[in-house]
Amino acid sequence: MITAVYFWRIKTIFLPLAIIYMAINKIQLKRFPGISFIKMLGTGKGESFTPRDADPTRWGILVTIDENQISNLDKIFVIKCWQKICKKEYRVLLKPISLKIKLVILINLLLLGVGKKSVKKSIGYF
Repeated sequence: MITAVYFWRIKTIFLPLAIIYMAINKIQLKRFPGISFIKMLGTGKGESFTPRDADPTRWGILVTIDENQISNLDKIFVIKCWQKICKKEYRVLLKPISLKIKLVILINLLLLGVGKKSVKKSIGYF
């Protein structure tokens, strides 16, 4: 599984269309094979978490998808629609690493005979 994050800055004239996309795109993305998680994102300036910080020209989508379907992700109708109304796009592909690292640490600690309470303190979960 790979997580893809898209951020778009749209032209102000397309704001009503962006709001419609936010309402219907999750339903459309659920039909695409290989997608297991979808989160539609409205973004702000990053200065505070108040309504004044909201920026109606910044939008995003976070999708977790099978690795074998990642090449088809940019061909999806939803993504193409956002690309048509944006003036800037930023796309990032993220591979999961923290769970693998925590599992390796857990296995090593258990093989070394460290008690369960020590393991909880070392890696912070159970």
